[in-house]
Amino acid sequence: MNKNDASQQQLTGVNLLRNARYNKGTAFTEDERKKYKLEGLLPPVIEDIDIQLKLVLSQLKEKEQDIDRYIYLMQLLDRNETLFFKTLMHDPAYFVPIVYDPVVGQACLEFSDIYRDRAGMYISLKDKGHIKEVLRN
Repeated sequence: MNKNDASQQQLTGVNLLRNARYNKGTAFTEDERKKYKLEGLLPPVIEDIDIQLKLVLSQLKEKEQDIDRYIYLMQLLDRNETLFFKTLMHDPAYFVPIVYDPVVGQACLEFSDIYRDRAGMYISLKDKGHIKEVLRN
């Protein structure tokens, strides 16, 4: 693994797979799968990042609307940061408008309909009067 190996040695198994920064999905080699206790937690196939990118691009082609591509890409970001950024850098002119403006504006307007998992901090009008507590959380 090429990212901060000391941090990764503390992460094994499901905890490693749930960490978007270090998760490589099916790109973990057989040796890495043994070392990080991932055997049985991933499909037996080993796919490097270029193969994973092809699969992501194929999935994105299936999406009919940019908002659906945005949702897919945000889920990818939550799972595998390296693959997410590899995807964006594959064609920045195409992907940046999907993950930034104007699609992110639509995503904000439709947030309660597309919310998938926790990320960041959420403060709403109902929190008025106890924002300090929300920030402590």
